[in-house]
Parts: sequence; C-alpha cells; structure tokens
Amino acid sequence: MSRLPALLLFLLFTHYGSAQLKVVLKEDFSTNSNKWVTGDIANLSVKLADGKYVIDSKMQNTITPQILAGVDSSKDFTIGVSIKTIAINGPGEYGFIFGSNKYAYYCFAADTKGEYALYSFTDNTVHVITPISKTPLLNQGLNQINKLEIKHKGKHWYLVINGSVVDSTASRRFFGPFAGVSAENINAEYDDFLITGTPVATSGNLCTLFPLIFQSAKNNFEYIKGDPTDKVDSGIFATSVHLTEDKIPELNLYPDINIFIRF
Repeated sequence: MSRLPALLLFLLFTHYGSAQLKVVLKEDFSTNSNKWVTGDIANLSVKLADGKYVIDSKMQNTITPQILAGVDSSKDFTIGVSIKTIAINGPGEYGFIFGSNKYAYYCFAADTKGEYALYSFTDNTVHVITPISKTPLLNQGLNQINKLEIKHKGKHWYLVINGSVVDSTASRRFFGPFAGVSAENINAEYDDFLITGTPVATSGNLCTLFPLIFQSAKNNFEYIKGDPTDKVDSGIFATSVHLTEDKIPELNLYPDINIFIRF
C-alpha cells in the first residue's frame, strides 16, 4: 500500500473508530500505584519526581522498565507517551516498548539526532521494522518535549510524532502483555503514558488467563537460548536491561534477580 492511501485510511479510522477504545492504562506518575521500578545503581538512576518518571542513564544498554498493561493486539489500540529530554549523556535514545513478554518486545524510539524507528527485539537481536528516518517533527535540544504514539487501525500500525503520522507498517501480534518506556545514554522525564484499546485479562481465574499464559510460555520457550550470564566478546553486557520489579537496590548478573540483561 502506498503511503498516501495508508494515511487516508488512518484518518478515516481515526474519525469513525477512536471513540470505541477503552482506557487500559492512564499513567500520570503522580503516585507509584502501578509499581514502576525505582532505585539507583552505577550509571543509572530511576525515580518518580514531580509527577514524572525520570530515568538518568549513562549506560550504553537500553533500559526498559515494564509493567503489566494487557491490550488486545488484534484490535484497534493506541499507545503513547510524552518525553522531555533533560540531559544527553552520549548518543541518546528514548521511547516506549509494548507487546512485551519480558524477553521480546516492540519499541518505538527516537534519538537525539532527530531520527526515529520502530523495531522488535527477539532472539537477542534488534530487527528494524520501519527504516531509521529523520524528521523535523522531533523537537531537538534540552528541555524539549516529544510525544510518541503507535496507533493500530485496521491492519496497520501508524507511527505518530507530536500529532503527525510519519510512517506505517503492517500490524503484528504482541509477544506478551507488558509495556514500558525505554532510555539509553539520556536523562529524560516520561509523562502521560496512555494505552487505549480492548483490555486483556492479566489477573483472574485460570480459564480466563490460560491463553495469555500459554502464549507467553510459548514465546519464552522459543526465545530463551544459551547461558543468561555469558558476556559478549568485548566483555561488555550489551543491548538491553529489562526492569520489571518495583525496586532496584542493586544490579547483578545472577539469574535469581528479576532484572533482565539482553545481549
């Protein structure tokens, strides 16, 4: 499908279908009722402050705090967050993740050079879904706010930056029910994390949860390979640190700690 018809289709669905979406998550970070991870370790500070979720990362790893926020990926949905860049600690990147099972996820990210992309992370590998592209729609510089969104309409995902559609791709099935934010080499504030769509049960009786448990276990079984504490050749633990607990008093690389290091 060419871009123009795809954008016209997006506008059509936005006009007629957005009112049907239910709020799955509306997070303003005024409290930590959703138990976002907080804490300090070497080169990383994560906290809630003044109604913002603040990540100060000097790590080359991608930091991805996650919470349960199940939304049906086969139906229309919207996921978005506003991000303010406070300081740049190197070649920086910010964004949000969705459809995660804690081992595999999708990420819509932008960087401090004014570029953006949608990618998935599976099998210890980043897979670029939409090409890395530069856009003047991204506000660059310190203390600038950018709003990133993914909108599922029909059979497409639409990438939206500051209210304007910049790209689209075919829709895909989620790996799991977790969603969160991402940061790399940046000090940034996250706010107004909103997910709308059709909720997916993440608690309740076994009959209700069985499809979710089965798919998550299947995805994890297919994904996990090798020793989780191996280093890459350079000796640097690279690509991603997944945070799913509500406190990080320390970070180590032993498998009994629920902080996930992706290589």
